[in-house]
Amino acid sequence: MGDAAAPDDNLLVARCLAGDATAYEPLVRRHQAGVQRLVRRYLGRDDEAVDDMAQEVFVKAYYSLDSFHGRSSFTSWLYRITVNQCLDELKRRRRSARRLQETAAELVPHGPSTVANAPEGEGPPAPHPDPAPPFEGALREAIEHLPLPQRSVVILKELEQLSYQDVAAALRTSVGTVKSRLARARATLRRRLEPLLHHRQGHTP
Repeated sequence: MGDAAAPDDNLLVARCLAGDATAYEPLVRRHQAGVQRLVRRYLGRDDEAVDDMAQEVFVKAYYSLDSFHGRSSFTSWLYRITVNQCLDELKRRRRSARRLQETAAELVPHGPSTVANAPEGEGPPAPHPDPAPPFEGALREAIEHLPLPQRSVVILKELEQLSYQDVAAALRTSVGTVKSRLARARATLRRRLEPLLHHRQGHTP
């Protein structure tokens, strides 16, 4: 019942911009779980950096409130910041991985170079300790190997269940582009998961 009487996001933002810094705390409480969940989807379920990254998102959002004009929901605006922060972090990690790989290649000139040869927009291949992972694990791994633009659309539309309009606003693109990327991502996921689906169906009692 308390939520029904709580100020909406736009009103809280307006109060912050008017100088009431205490109005930001309810915004953080309201959206913290969603931001942490979104960060976790990008950086990994057990990533220790999730809380730090979420805190960075809210700090950046606070100092960027004057750029929120209410044309989209506060959630999609906040998720845009979250996605950008996560993508920057993933790029930083890829650069670090490449530097590490280059150093290793200098020490062992004929060693494998899995990171340097990874397709653009993808991270290094995830390890496969389990030859027959559960379907949910396989799906999560397949999503992690999508190119980042497609992965972002899948995370926001399918996992976070935002509308096409909110996904487009969060990614600063058009609804048509969102639908196109989602269609390509679904086709890729279907192709990668089809053998596992057939395996499961073949072992159904």
